[in-house]
Amino acid sequence: MSDERFADFWNERYLSGEHLELWEEDSPSAELETMLDALALPADCRVLDLGCGSGLEALSMARRGWQVSGIDISPEAIRLATQRAAGSGLILDLRCGNVLALPWQAFTFRLLTDRGCLHLIPHRHWPAYAQEAARVLQPGGLLLLRGCSDPANPDFSTLDEPQLRELLLPAGLSLLSIEPSRIANRRGGLPAVRCLLECCDA
Repeated sequence: MSDERFADFWNERYLSGEHLELWEEDSPSAELETMLDALALPADCRVLDLGCGSGLEALSMARRGWQVSGIDISPEAIRLATQRAAGSGLILDLRCGNVLALPWQAFTFRLLTDRGCLHLIPHRHWPAYAQEAARVLQPGGLLLLRGCSDPANPDFSTLDEPQLRELLLPAGLSLLSIEPSRIANRRGGLPAVRCLLECCDA
């Protein structure tokens, strides 16, 4: 599927409101907040939300004083996130684009977060995703991933340790932790894993 068709597909999900049932949460999960607390990042650090959708988690991170950017392939998602940011009085750097070609310079971010973006990308494109993530991360920067772990679900590219080690780590990332989790939605959610990776490129 071309980038244009892919963007159109996700735009339709946002325009119809389908996102509210399929992946939108009412508020950032307590699990995410606990993990972000544990990272103990400085107040002025730069972070990037990959596949930021309507901006819920990006705004939660901005409330911590972090400088937050977000990217999504859907223009409608970016419009909703921009609207949400304006209503909150917080500033986000939001861009419409592809996570396989990030529009930021190398070594920009201390943290990347991804809730449900990578698992929508075919496994054959994961090395390109990892290369871009490693490029924009600062040395020692972190990538917090959450994605579907159910290999029987045909809608997602399964996240598991063998796939992560084979397809992501060669780009210059190391796996710090991988744990069972769940991605909440209004249909009951998806079995998932949460993974923390570190950029080891100097």
